[in-house]
Amino acid sequence: MWILCFFVATKLKVNQMIRQVIAICLCLVVFGPTLVLGQVVLRSDDYKVEIDPATLGVVLTDHDGQSIEISSPQDGLGVSRVITSDTKSMLFALPERGWMVTAELAGKQLTVHFKSTKPGEVTWPIVNTDKAVKGYILPMFEGVYAPADDDEWMQHLIEHEPLDTTADLSMPFVGFDLGDRTLTYIIGNMFDNQVDFTAGRGGMADVSVTHRFMPNWKTMEYSVIVELGDASPIEPAKAYRRYLEERGEFVSFKEKIEANPHAERLLGAAQAYLWDHGVFSHMDVTDWKAFAAKLIEEGEGGADSSGSAIWQSLDDEARKSVKQLAEEKWPGMYPKSVVATQISAFLEKRMKHLADGDPRVVVLGGFCKHYEGLVLPYEKWGDGISIKMLDVLQDAGLDRMVLCLGDLSTAESKPQVAARADELGYLFGPYDAYHSIHPPVGHPDYDADNTWETAQFPPELFETGPIVKADGTKRAGFKKVGYLLSPLAARPYVEKRVNDYMSRVPYTAVFVDCDAFGQYFDDYSPDHTATKQDDLNERLDRLNWLSNVHGLVVGSEGGNACAASAIHFAHGMLSPVIGWGDADMRDKNSPYFTGAYWPPQGPGIFIKQVPLKPKFKKFFYDPRYRLPLYQAAFHDSLVTTHHWGNASLKFEDQIAAVALLEQLYNVPPLYHLNHAQWKKHREHILKHYAFFSPLHRELGLKPMTGFQWLNEGRTVQQTTFEDGTRILANFQDESFSIDGYDLPSMSVLALYPDGRALRYAP
Repeated sequence: MWILCFFVATKLKVNQMIRQVIAICLCLVVFGPTLVLGQVVLRSDDYKVEIDPATLGVVLTDHDGQSIEISSPQDGLGVSRVITSDTKSMLFALPERGWMVTAELAGKQLTVHFKSTKPGEVTWPIVNTDKAVKGYILPMFEGVYAPADDDEWMQHLIEHEPLDTTADLSMPFVGFDLGDRTLTYIIGNMFDNQVDFTAGRGGMADVSVTHRFMPNWKTMEYSVIVELGDASPIEPAKAYRRYLEERGEFVSFKEKIEANPHAERLLGAAQAYLWDHGVFSHMDVTDWKAFAAKLIEEGEGGADSSGSAIWQSLDDEARKSVKQLAEEKWPGMYPKSVVATQISAFLEKRMKHLADGDPRVVVLGGFCKHYEGLVLPYEKWGDGISIKMLDVLQDAGLDRMVLCLGDLSTAESKPQVAARADELGYLFGPYDAYHSIHPPVGHPDYDADNTWETAQFPPELFETGPIVKADGTKRAGFKKVGYLLSPLAARPYVEKRVNDYMSRVPYTAVFVDCDAFGQYFDDYSPDHTATKQDDLNERLDRLNWLSNVHGLVVGSEGGNACAASAIHFAHGMLSPVIGWGDADMRDKNSPYFTGAYWPPQGPGIFIKQVPLKPKFKKFFYDPRYRLPLYQAAFHDSLVTTHHWGNASLKFEDQIAAVALLEQLYNVPPLYHLNHAQWKKHREHILKHYAFFSPLHRELGLKPMTGFQWLNEGRTVQQTTFEDGTRILANFQDESFSIDGYDLPSMSVLALYPDGRALRYAP
């Protein structure tokens, strides 16, 4: 009858929202004004579900007679009327709210679907936890297990701001450990939701999900899929994967390789950011003493020469460093770095302003000719971003690497490095971003010290491209600089920028910041009006364009589930941004100071090793509270690792535990490398690679099928993959025995189905 009523309403020449209201009214006329009193019961072969339409309270009873409150009753929802009901489904209306609600029980799945005729909010489910809940299974970054009896975890969740189901959760679900089973709530519409944790009984956290029906959406809908599953703590993630597969939304890594064969290079590859001074490095001078002497001679002699021009470009510190290099027999690295960085800036400026000819041949070639015998040929220049760096990695046995740059243009003067990386089978690509747009050069608000190259676009886009809020103001950009940029408005500029740099450098990969982070926006600009879904769709389309048109292997920040289909790798899932804004991590006098963005050939914020501030260990690093939820859903869809600010070696007191987690989850490490860092960490990197790389080549196309805690303290853990391979990690201080194998403290054991065993200890 609801279908008939809706059909009648659709024949009226009014807009969709009014048609829905009319449909509800017709139903109420047909079925009369009777209030729904009591509960409606749905049944399947597995469960009985009792639903109170007046309060949205839901109770599920299994075949053993055990009852679970799926959502607690709510007061003040207004009159509720059943439109249709049978043993499998029901449809009811809450007219005062403008809601039509459908509940359907199919096997072990209950789906509750809300459709609204007007903007507003719905809160469902409301989970008032009790002693049956042993722990909370949350897709915060890779995955979190919060024990219900842990006061610190409960307080952490309760004090945490509400979680957005895209920006704060890597996948849109919430799970509960019930001891002998799990309970999972999958959110169908991932946008405009927040998950709240509030103080409940016995110090536990109650959980609720609130969805906002937004006025700019043509259809205002929200659904939740509820499922009881196996006792495995990764079962909620496996349920979410099945949900994607059933909807045809899961894209396997095998399919991505078929579409872009270069993506196969990710299998078994360690990942790293490469760092350098720029075009010229301290390693490119063959005789610093003679080179410095010539700079001084030409600079102070006043002759019109390259040396004189360079000398004039140096600041006082650099000139002092040049004299130190000319006088000292064994000068340190610091003066070399200072001089090389400023010479690099001088050469880059010359190249940029060259009117005619090839800048590399004219400027760099001319420099090499002038200082012949004192510097290397420019084709061999560079520290981290150099052919000599690639050859060092290759000679050490690292035959697969993903090599990312820290910016957009550093490698543009070194196309030979990209070409060499391709020859070696490495992936090599720049950092790009289209998230923010800053005042362009010449604009009254332009600030050269507070902008970055990826946020610079032509003036016309700065005026017309920003995302606009509902009140007509423009959304501020990252760090409150400039504005957030509409992906719809940016698209022509994206294609031009990428086409330009691909014509100059043979990149095989690209990293696009923010697009897969999970932060999407409604845009009320009349020039590029968009919902959050439109925003996401355009981002996915440009990510796919990079791969389909240019053959690039595409990475992005985070790797949120909504972007997983369009990317090949992601940074920020295994460990996310940590301590953003924390005073100690920014205080130069604190032992937890993470470092500055200097020097360019090895920024301290990435390379400096520091201890992890204790307050972050439990909630981000302690393996007892970690779960491979994202890997359970997407291990065979894309490759994820750490955020670049918290790479594998950043926190010196967590290096061993991090290495074990990487091996256990079968995900690659992430490093920050130049020649000095390579020498410092070479042995650790090679030992890790020897275990990880062959294993990931075998398992990278296979789903993770299981995860277990093997002891009561949850310090010995096991992952299982589709072919039966098991990886065991012992995080405790004593050895552990299993199946005839001894697993020493802080070590990993891989057991292959053919009987092979491989060991690792950092």
